[in-house]
Amino acid sequence: MKLAFVAVNFNNWHISSNYVSSIKSIREYNAHSITIIMVDNHSDKQDFLALSRELDGEADVLLVRTEKNLGYFGGLNYGISHIKTGDYDYVIAGNNDVFFGKDFLSVLCNKKYIDRFSLIVPDVETVNGIHQNPQFIDRPSKGRKLGYALYYFCYLFALLIDFLWMPAKKKRNNSRRKKIDTPMEIFLCTAVILIIRPRFFEKCGMLNDVLFLWGEEAALAKQLQDAGDAMYYDPDIRVMHLENSSVHKFTSYNKYKIWQKSYRIYKDYL
Repeated sequence: MKLAFVAVNFNNWHISSNYVSSIKSIREYNAHSITIIMVDNHSDKQDFLALSRELDGEADVLLVRTEKNLGYFGGLNYGISHIKTGDYDYVIAGNNDVFFGKDFLSVLCNKKYIDRFSLIVPDVETVNGIHQNPQFIDRPSKGRKLGYALYYFCYLFALLIDFLWMPAKKKRNNSRRKKIDTPMEIFLCTAVILIIRPRFFEKCGMLNDVLFLWGEEAALAKQLQDAGDAMYYDPDIRVMHLENSSVHKFTSYNKYKIWQKSYRIYKDYL
């Protein structure tokens, strides 16, 4: 296979270094033509220099730097723009805080997907044992959409809803400790890692980067819907997610304001 791995770094060069090491430790790495593109999303100068030193001499790693922080999908698009997507079997784009299973390439190499599944999403397990895919198998109900509208009305509403929802959230998280073993078409994924086929770029163009951070999955679902394509959950392909390596320092209120701003855009995509 010919593959491109694309990830975004923002002030966590050591996480990005681990990402590259994880890819290179996959079995059969040398049996394929692989390019790793690390996008520095305008990190602090010291972090960028540390990353540059760490990746210096890696012939199959391309480090590029944006002139400003482009957000998550914006950063991925910047990296993807450095390759000719039609030449690759898959472009594997996502967070830098993921670790790939040793059999990632051998499993992917044996897969055959129908044409309309132009976006493949794997089983993503957090270090706490939560399986993040699929996020939603079907389109959210009217009741859930109403809940979102109330939640993002104001921060005090969100705190109240979080408190009332705590038992149900705990129950949901417990259910997500069990992996869904059935491959299927889904409505919404967790965009931690996206396995993108050339058809996606032909039908949809680049990733919709209208959202700076969070909620990108809804824009992605809308892209696929408009193109007549779909995303496909494949539990045979597995990655581990460290979670929130770039945003763990955000306060609860600041996270909420970013989510609220994104929701006002992506609510029309659900």
